[in-house]
Amino acid sequence: MASKRGCCFGQNAPPCSSGSDSRKLGVELPMLISWCPITRRYALDLRQLEVFHAVARAGSISAAGRLLGISQPAVSKSLSTLERRLGFALYARTASGLVPTREASRLMPEVERIFGGVERLDAMLAGIRKGDEGELRVAAVPSLALGLLAPAVAVLAKDRPNLDISALTMLAQQVFDAVLTRRVELGFTFVAAQDPGVLSTLFEKKALVALVPRNHALAQNDVITVADLTSTTVIAFQADQPLGRALDDAFAQRAKRPRRRVEIGHSFLAWSLVSQNVGVAVVDPYILSALSSPGVLAKPFHPTLEISTYLTARTDIPHSVVARELLATLRRRGETEDGWRARPRSTTRKG
Repeated sequence: MASKRGCCFGQNAPPCSSGSDSRKLGVELPMLISWCPITRRYALDLRQLEVFHAVARAGSISAAGRLLGISQPAVSKSLSTLERRLGFALYARTASGLVPTREASRLMPEVERIFGGVERLDAMLAGIRKGDEGELRVAAVPSLALGLLAPAVAVLAKDRPNLDISALTMLAQQVFDAVLTRRVELGFTFVAAQDPGVLSTLFEKKALVALVPRNHALAQNDVITVADLTSTTVIAFQADQPLGRALDDAFAQRAKRPRRRVEIGHSFLAWSLVSQNVGVAVVDPYILSALSSPGVLAKPFHPTLEISTYLTARTDIPHSVVARELLATLRRRGETEDGWRARPRSTTRKG
């Protein structure tokens, strides 16, 4: 039974009946031959045009068959069918072989253009399939942008020179809004979105770490505890942020208070203050892969306080190929670089 395909363009164009199956030309292409009852004429068949194109390139029917991977009779039949439907001959059969007619010569530039476009489309689809083409648009809060996204984005940028990348730094609600409005495909935050239309899933959990000035009294400790912080200035996040709440809960459970508290909004500021001997900070570990200083030591913190990282995306759109590759790269890096969770915490991290 003939399949239904459209040979007329326009939203309201009725479908037309097709007369044969299409062939893969590296990509799956629709049939372009049919009798259209609207225009009352035959549309062209891409498969038969391919045979015409192959004969022109190869110079003979037998060579065209080898090029296409089909038999010589199949080439002859397809060419004859195309000539019959066009209403004029494409090749003159002579003793020396096939000679293109004037009509075929006029047709050939357009056919070359068509198949050049098909080849470009084929290459583009192959690139999209492998993640080499297209664009990657992601956003994250500052710590995650620098410590989580940047290394993975660097890998993709080096491996895929034709990939357009946009990696933006935003506050959490701005990340959710950007995902919702499709300005970015993926968002990374320390809190889950509550917005309808987007979904936040737990991506990973990491243990908080303590940053200690190298010349501080606590620099000799292998592990920094809540009790240690009662005798020093503590650089901590605001109480309305996840990291700040976690540390406040740890103090409250032990009825402890730091000698002095300096509130911050980003881990970058904590690092800078620690490097200037202001005090000891308890921060997310993502800062460790982004910054380094001989004057700052990173140490495990007890009790173990974990921070959750959430991946946010729209609920109605599947991840693109490049987005899936980014997530795979992030997970691979997490498996090999998660030192604070995978390795013993008995030694001091060298600055």
